[in-house]
Amino acid sequence: MAPGLHGVHFEGTCPNCSTVNSVGIRTDPFSGKVPPRHWSDGFIYDGPCSECGTGVREAARSSRPAPKVYCPSCRDHVVADPEAWSRSRFATTDVWCRECTLRFRVAYRPDEVQGGHKILVNKFAYHPGDPGRWDVIVFRFNRERNYIKRLVGMPGETIQIVDGDVHIDGEVCRKPTDVQEILWAKVYDSRVKERGIVVPAWNEAPGWIPAGDGSWEFNALDAQNPTGITYQRPVLNRYSYNGGDFRMGTTVVRDLALRLRVRAEEPKPGKSDAALILDIVNEPSRYRLTISVENSGGRIEILQEGGDPTVLIEIPTARLRPGQDHEVEFYCADRNLRLRIDGETIADVPLPVTESDSGTSRVEASSVSVLARHCGGHLGRIEILRDIHYTSSGISLKHALGNPYQIPVDGFFALGDNSPSSLDSRAWGALSRSNLLGRGFVIFWPALPGQFEMGFIR
Repeated sequence: MAPGLHGVHFEGTCPNCSTVNSVGIRTDPFSGKVPPRHWSDGFIYDGPCSECGTGVREAARSSRPAPKVYCPSCRDHVVADPEAWSRSRFATTDVWCRECTLRFRVAYRPDEVQGGHKILVNKFAYHPGDPGRWDVIVFRFNRERNYIKRLVGMPGETIQIVDGDVHIDGEVCRKPTDVQEILWAKVYDSRVKERGIVVPAWNEAPGWIPAGDGSWEFNALDAQNPTGITYQRPVLNRYSYNGGDFRMGTTVVRDLALRLRVRAEEPKPGKSDAALILDIVNEPSRYRLTISVENSGGRIEILQEGGDPTVLIEIPTARLRPGQDHEVEFYCADRNLRLRIDGETIADVPLPVTESDSGTSRVEASSVSVLARHCGGHLGRIEILRDIHYTSSGISLKHALGNPYQIPVDGFFALGDNSPSSLDSRAWGALSRSNLLGRGFVIFWPALPGQFEMGFIR
């Protein structure tokens, strides 16, 4: 159930944005310990770059410390501080930052390895009664170990995974709002400061000025067409927890959420079409939300190059009041679009079946944009999130992938949240009700100062 639940792992800090990434470590399946062959002998460098001050962590399998180390911020080898080297056992791996997408090398010591989460299981949750779809269940599938996964398929149903979505009895299974909120994974937060080691997150049009605190001032009063900012990093089905195995998570994710705080100012006099525009791109389609500034009214439509817009819904209550801060959320998940303004759901509309394959063609197939027309204002915090994307490829995976899978009348189909790395019903098939042990509901360990991770499992 990573990344929500962790096994044995270490934490690697991104040199670009300082995000702490939990990275799993393979352990012996019987003892649960890191095998001795995992470690090497040598030296670890842990100190600031002599040129820019960025923290550098590097390891060397050698009999003496090296005179230079590589600084990811300077992108060059710099003079090493001899006092920053120490003899140590270590292991190294590549890490992908979940926040800024930087791929970086990390060295870690045995004393930096952290144990996995320990959980409490409610064994009376299903006595009597049956588990519900999307419950986090604990079950026994073989004699050696127990598993914790998310229940997706119910007895007697047919299930199939298509382009990351779960199809039940031939239809996309749309997650309830509370479940969807749990499963969103953040891929960008404008408040996180970066050092410029990776490609900038946004392509900014003239008139959009970053303020340095994760916000923008924008002026589109005189622009002939809507102008704004476009996210330009790929959104992939990748988890930092999976470490250096970059074969996992190379699939583009098309189900995205855009959350932002915006304050629009008075529109240009005589321009009744002043609006904030949000785009979620699933090539070749662009799902466009238009919210009027001052005047009431908005719409959600589908745009394709060379074609006429297809209006999905008119939203007469969609409005931004000039001079006021508004929280706007625009979601695309399970082939459904949703708009929330200031915490209230304003629109919820399914995509037509013609959009089934949109956003699946290539890495650049999904993105988001924030645009403005004939108005100016302040764009505060922006968050981009992605939905869980169930993978349909893998050596050991065979059920519910190419063809629908029939779940037995006494069976359940369970999937892991870390889909690229999860061993689950895609490999085993359905599990019997007699295998259920209960519902996972509380993480009770670790509960230490500086590492307090107690909380409910959702």
